[in-house]
Amino acid sequence: MCPRCGAINEGITLSDRVFACGCGYAEDRDVKAAKTLLLAGEHEMSCTRTEYTGTPEERKSGLNTSYEIWKHSAKRLEKGKSPEAPSSSVS
Repeated sequence: MCPRCGAINEGITLSDRVFACGCGYAEDRDVKAAKTLLLAGEHEMSCTRTEYTGTPEERKSGLNTSYEIWKHSAKRLEKGKSPEAPSSSVS
C-alpha cells in the first residue's frame, strides 16, 4: 500500500526492491514497509496514554513506555473493544 495515496500495488514481487506507485511515490520497499507498519501501529495505539520513564536519554528514544499506564487506559475501554497488549519483545 502506498503511504502517500493508499493505492495497493498487487503486481509487486519479492525481486522488486523498489516500491513505485502511479502517484509518483517511489522508495526502497523495506523502508516503505517499515513506514507503513509504523503508521498502522500509531493508529492502533492512538487511544492510549503514554508516560515515559527512565533517564533523559531513555525518554528521548521514546521506547521506554509504561505498560501500567497503557493497561489502566485499556481497562476504561468498553468490554470487548480493548486493544491487544503490546509485544513483550520490545525492551
